[in-house]
Amino acid sequence: MKWHPLPLALALFMALTLITLFFEIWNLTRLERLTYFQLVWLLAPQFVYFLAASAVLPDEVPEEGLDLLAWYMADRHYIVGLLAFAFALDFLSQVLDGWHFFMSHPNFFWGFFIPANAAALTLVGIMLLSRRVWVHGLALAALYGIAYYGYGNWEIKGQPAAVANKAPRGS
Repeated sequence: MKWHPLPLALALFMALTLITLFFEIWNLTRLERLTYFQLVWLLAPQFVYFLAASAVLPDEVPEEGLDLLAWYMADRHYIVGLLAFAFALDFLSQVLDGWHFFMSHPNFFWGFFIPANAAALTLVGIMLLSRRVWVHGLALAALYGIAYYGYGNWEIKGQPAAVANKAPRGS
């Protein structure tokens, strides 16, 4: 196996992206009602992120070995295409689901949300079009920067979990 850091860095980026699902699902705790189709809509971007994450590294390595960078560059349209589709679907979902919030916070919407998403979509578009490894590396580094800036202040504030004392069964 001939290793290269670029596909490994993209695999880590995808794993970190999937972790954001925990924070996004946490927001569902405020809902009193959620239908099946609403849940499907909320999870659709995460499902596509999962497909992209699953595609980043090869499933099998042939007996003669594998050049990881050559494999990634040959499959980059599929991998990065899934990532671009996930970003676009996530963007649409956030705009539709958060419209009232965005309209009451226009500085956030126009000052961060739109520029960050436009930059992320532009970067994956560049990755789709480019055959140059260094372009992929720079674009991925920029995606890490956007993610750090966007997710760096996410936190969950809540009450600590408590175990309720229940009477034993049959008593």
